[in-house]
Amino acid sequence: MPQLAWADLRAGTQDTRADADLGLRILPALPTLVHAVTIAAGSVLLIGILYRAAVASVICGRC
Repeated sequence: MPQLAWADLRAGTQDTRADADLGLRILPALPTLVHAVTIAAGSVLLIGILYRAAVASVICGRC
């Protein structure tokens, strides 16, 4: 992204993340958010599989 490498600061601003656009401030958090969504989805799927296995073992007995 060359526009970030050669960007000029506006008058009265500092070179901090607070002056950046909202998208650029959120960008560093994306790996953490993707990790959290992956863990949550995996947990939901695993709980569903375990629940179905438990229900199947109760219905079927020891088939």
